[in-house]
Amino acid sequence: MIHSVKTKGLVLQRYDLGETDRIIVLYTQALGKIKAVAKGIRNPKSRKSGHLELGSLVNLVLSQGKTFYYIDSVTTDHYFRHITLPQIEALFHWLKLINSSSREGEINNDFFNLAVFGINASEEIEKKPWLTSLSEIELYSAIGYGLNTTNCVIGHEALKAEPAWLSVAQGGVICRDHIKNQPKSSALPISINALKVLRFLDSEGLKALPNIRLSDEVASELTDFASTQRHEIFSW
Repeated sequence: MIHSVKTKGLVLQRYDLGETDRIIVLYTQALGKIKAVAKGIRNPKSRKSGHLELGSLVNLVLSQGKTFYYIDSVTTDHYFRHITLPQIEALFHWLKLINSSSREGEINNDFFNLAVFGINASEEIEKKPWLTSLSEIELYSAIGYGLNTTNCVIGHEALKAEPAWLSVAQGGVICRDHIKNQPKSSALPISINALKVLRFLDSEGLKALPNIRLSDEVASELTDFASTQRHEIFSW
């Protein structure tokens, strides 16, 4: 007996299968990350093709085969309008992050919500560029690479209200006293204001992101942190 599953899903990746089919990689609310076959989608008359664009949030009815799921029906829940080059670049970057950060079959509703939020953030890249960096930092925390922003990771004492250094490799912030014995090349300087933002993000999570407003200096710091974390975790 073939069981059908109804779920929302985010289109992460697509590649061709045979002459008219396509395999769609999705992060879904009910099943986590899956691969699903969209039969006949490359046929010009296919009704599914317009709904399965990269980055689209869709409503799916799926049936499970021996190797893949099959997309029985699909409608667009929300289509994000990425038009400019910065929006498109931010979208593809985020989709790659979600794809790299998830494993097939692992169900995590919070991760799904974060994945959708990041698509929204990439759409806002030109108005609120810091949203993408904060979304990325929140993503790394969600997959187990959170940063200790309250205590020095070397001496374990509470951090003072003063500039410090952030070490991705050590998993958090190093205070002024202990950075003296550490290679500074392995840590990034972090301002008091940037540290406050990371603490706020750590305590409030996803709901905090839309309300954050940052100076250009702090936004630049957080972009560097996100890039350093990405290189440490994924080597790209």
